Amino acid sequence: MKIRHQPTDKSTANAASSPPSRPRCQHVSRNGRPCRYLGLSPENPFCRNHVPPGLPEDLAKTLEEMGGKFETPEEVTGVLRELFFALAKGTITERRAGILTYIAQTILHSHRAAQHFHQMEQELSPSRTIILDIPSAAAERALERERERAARGTAAEDDPRHQGSEGKIPNGR
Repeated sequence: MKIRHQPTDKSTANAASSPPSRPRCQHVSRNGRPCRYLGLSPENPFCRNHVPPGLPEDLAKTLEEMGGKFETPEEVTGVLRELFFALAKGTITERRAGILTYIAQTILHSHRAAQHFHQMEQELSPSRTIILDIPSAAAERALERERERAARGTAAEDDPRHQGSEGKIPNGR
């Protein structure tokens, strides 16, 4: 005769009175297998082998304090300084530091572009008149004729466009 295992009162009582179990380590290896160890605490779900070197929340808070709203280049420079120290301490990886540095450089570049745009906008305000002076052969000939006429003092009298058939200029023969 076979005896079947039936749950007893002891097994259900132990399950109910046991402290809440710690979660498994959240680390996943490169081949996709999860770590088999227990996490250190419910707040820190990594085992002692896979604890990240720095707490990202602390770094994020520090960067946010240093960066403010990234409205000035000085704020962005402060964030870059903190990134440098975090990388030197080993609290962030090189890859994350590189990504954040690239973002900060992009923000700095946009600050410079906005400053240049505002400077150009001020220089080219609507109160100024823009004159495009493009030299051309026809314009140079017209200016030369005007200068010659002005030198003689007879600009309107010598202009062939204003003369009729009776106002021919003598050849001098």
